[in-house]
Amino acid sequence: MLSLPQFFGLLVERALLAIVCTLAVALSVAVAGGAEPAVKESTAAKAADAKAPADSAAKGSHTSLLEKAAEALIPKSPFQPSKDAEEKTAKRIASGVTTPSDLPLPLVARVDKSALRPYTDSERDENFPVDKWVLGAHAVGDSRTVGQVRGELLPDSQEASFDIVFRGRTLSNTASRNDPAIVYSRTFTNFVLRQRIVFDPREGFMIVGEPTVEGDTKLVYDRFASTRQLGRRIITRIAERQARKLHDPARRIADRDNKQEVRDQFVAEVSKQVKAANEGLGIVNYVNEFLGKDSKLQLHAKSTPDFIYIGLGTEGEKYAPMVEMPAPRGKPAPIEFWVHSSILSAPVAAVIKLLTPDMPLPLLAQTNILGALSAPLAGPATQIDVDLRDGWLVLGLPHAAQPPQPATVEPSPATSTALAR
Repeated sequence: MLSLPQFFGLLVERALLAIVCTLAVALSVAVAGGAEPAVKESTAAKAADAKAPADSAAKGSHTSLLEKAAEALIPKSPFQPSKDAEEKTAKRIASGVTTPSDLPLPLVARVDKSALRPYTDSERDENFPVDKWVLGAHAVGDSRTVGQVRGELLPDSQEASFDIVFRGRTLSNTASRNDPAIVYSRTFTNFVLRQRIVFDPREGFMIVGEPTVEGDTKLVYDRFASTRQLGRRIITRIAERQARKLHDPARRIADRDNKQEVRDQFVAEVSKQVKAANEGLGIVNYVNEFLGKDSKLQLHAKSTPDFIYIGLGTEGEKYAPMVEMPAPRGKPAPIEFWVHSSILSAPVAAVIKLLTPDMPLPLLAQTNILGALSAPLAGPATQIDVDLRDGWLVLGLPHAAQPPQPATVEPSPATSTALAR
């Protein structure tokens, strides 16, 4: 069974072959039309004698042109460089001679923030039990964490990177028992967690370093009680006095524990999000298909508040600085792959240059390609966009399916009321 890129490549080849054939027919008609005046000027007998050879020659020229076009296009995939191009590149790198500095990076991925949103953005509302020892007292209760997880692109970054940021609040209600005293308390922790994500051309998006945690915690004592009736007032007064004395160290412990609990949950969720993004977006698959699985690559990136541009090329080659991106289209797709004609096989590159920038991709070619892509992809075929722009083959991909969101756990009434304050 053919893979999606192979299947897509075969259809593009056939579509481009149809274009070349159409041009060939137009050329043969023009040649035949130019020969008519000479035929009319000859005598009837000579015209009759010359008609058969002329038709035979035109037909032979037409057939030869079609055969050459088919021979040039069909054996080579438009998604892979020709062998001649690969050999020339290897020799040029080995000799230390680089390509012209005005040659652009041959593969540019444009990732809109809307394409990342299904994997980075979520609403969190979770409950967890509390059962631990704090300063000699056994604390039991529950904890609720609410907040928003968002992906934030980094403008002017020299890396293809972004941050996943979790802003929220954790509230815990506990009863700390140290016989014969019981201390009822609440803690409020406001926090901001931030995890850096970068793109690697072979691995996809990767987690870099440890998440940073910022925030503060407030500790409030609600009431004091005793497990004994005899001497209850004295016991509660002593418990209150001791709790006030230990307030600051108890608050620091609560701050440490609450942040650590939220951090551990955040790390686990980010790992799942990054894995889902790599599987859903599939950027590495296109990199391997266009530039080869084993080739060494160089990466150049540029970020804006709305987009990430990932430029890739062969290591050792010299490319133009990634200052200006390919001219944006009127309605850009969430993910676009811009493939430069310099890495396509020679016949296909010639056709692309012939059709751009003034001639759009024929509707028949687009219809065939979109129809074929509708089977392996989940979304409607009309969401797929195929375009040719100034020597670039542009593949516009739709939004990926929404990944499953973390389950929401209903909080207890007491926790809900306290958190709303």
